[in-house]
Amino acid sequence: MSSPSPRQRAVALLLSVVPGWGHVYWGRELLGMGIFTVAALCAFAWFNGVFVYRGAGRGALAVSAGVLLAIVVVVQCVELAWRTRPQRVAAEEKERERWMRDGTAAYLRGNLDAALECFRHCLRTRPQDVDALFRLGVVAARAGDTRAATRWLRRTTRYDLDDRWHWEIEREFAKLRRDRGSEERESSVDRSAQPSVRETREEEEAEPASA
Repeated sequence: MSSPSPRQRAVALLLSVVPGWGHVYWGRELLGMGIFTVAALCAFAWFNGVFVYRGAGRGALAVSAGVLLAIVVVVQCVELAWRTRPQRVAAEEKERERWMRDGTAAYLRGNLDAALECFRHCLRTRPQDVDALFRLGVVAARAGDTRAATRWLRRTTRYDLDDRWHWEIEREFAKLRRDRGSEERESSVDRSAQPSVRETREEEEAEPASA
């Protein structure tokens, strides 16, 4: 994912008319879904207070739910506008470039833990950063963490809409499959080389007789 453009900012702000959608578009999926859930619950409570519920406290329920819904809508719009302002985006892009540079340098030095930490920093400001996601997958694979590598590479595939990393991702998946296959073969060889419980017991029982 390239650096967000003014057009993407405008689209995110427009989508924020539906609570949470703007955040999802901007890459903050968990936050966006949380906002949407809270707004939906408030809207449901308001609807019940106005049209369904007929008991005591009906007015209070409708008013409180409506006020809370309005607060959620306004706050999420303001927060998204603040998060996507050009100055902040530019500062985050410089910070991202620094973490990417430091992570690449750490990887080339063989310091995989430092590389992982640097690339994770890139995701804190841009969770859909395809370049950082792919590098995390590669570093995790080199560190021997097959499960984490698979997870990062799948996330890369999900967000790599332009297929910029398609060939590299397929290569990494093929390498992971080869490594997993060799590990399974080695494990099966080790198990076959070990004597079974029955064989061990027979050998132990035969020892006194031979003595």
